Parts: sequence; structure tokens; C-alpha cells
Amino acid sequence: MPAFEISVAGENLVIRDPAKQIAFHATLFLEAKSPETAKADAVDRVLSDPNIAAVMANRPDDPPQVEVDECVEYSGGNVLPGPIFCFF
Repeated sequence: MPAFEISVAGENLVIRDPAKQIAFHATLFLEAKSPETAKADAVDRVLSDPNIAAVMANRPDDPPQVEVDECVEYSGGNVLPGPIFCFF
């Protein structure tokens, strides 16, 4: 199965302590049948990541906005187990 490197951008992530709104980028390395599947899986994994869930305080009617910036086939070897986040 092919592997993909996916770059995801997010904004409107409300964190609990200190209460504020932040943005983030995440990089994921996933195996998937197609680029479309890899993109959908990447967004799902970012939003369900336990580290994000532990601090997220968004209201249900105001979720974080997440979109895929880039998805390229990856041939660098091992696929890493989770997202790599950068918050700002």
C-alpha cells in the first residue's frame, strides 16, 4: 500500500488553559489506498488525536477548521505513528 506525507493546516482551535484560540500545522505519514483516502484519514486523525482532544474547548457549533495543504506520495521508509504538530 502506498504511503503519503500529508500537511494539514488548522485554525479556530480553542484551548482550555489558558483559554484562547490558536492555529496549527500538522504533518502525518500514512499508508492509504489513494491520495483522497490519505487526506480524509489525516483530517480524522488530527481531530481525534488524544493530545488535541485533551485541550480542545470548541463549542459543537464552532469546531476547528482543518484542511489539507499538501499530499504527496512518500518513499522515505518507515511511516511515523502519529501527527507532528506545530501550534501558533
